[in-house]
Amino acid sequence: MENKVVAESQRTYEDFEPFCKWHGSDEIELHLRGFKKEHLKVQIHKGMVTIHGERPLKESNGNTWSRFHKEIKLSDKCDPNDVHAKLHGAGVLTVTMPVVVNAGDYDANKPTSCEFKGQRMLVSKRLKVGKYVTVKFLAAVAVIVAFGFGAYVVKYYS
Repeated sequence: MENKVVAESQRTYEDFEPFCKWHGSDEIELHLRGFKKEHLKVQIHKGMVTIHGERPLKESNGNTWSRFHKEIKLSDKCDPNDVHAKLHGAGVLTVTMPVVVNAGDYDANKPTSCEFKGQRMLVSKRLKVGKYVTVKFLAAVAVIVAFGFGAYVVKYYS
């Protein structure tokens, strides 16, 4: 045990800020080339997602380590129990923080995830078209087709 403590005290660290890319408002992608699953720790505490990682640098004989620390505030509408992270083979860590939306908060133009009768489903962007607009559109198409057919009949049977 003492050897491990002595070895850790002789480490030097190179801190860095990983490249991060948001996908929507509920998923973040961190580019962590060279990191393995055992080098990373993702925790949730008091409305914050904390992502921490450290790994030895290959060229340093184990004395120099690369590390980062990132904190992200969870949305008030996010269930901390639904947050999950996955490390992909290319060294990309994806952390998903799905937002639960109440029926009154629904916005048809914003993609989000929500609860529906106890099951999770994805709500995508949808164009709301009323029945009246649909009927008018179909009537216009019918008129155009009728005129086209009439012109065809007049041209070829005259």
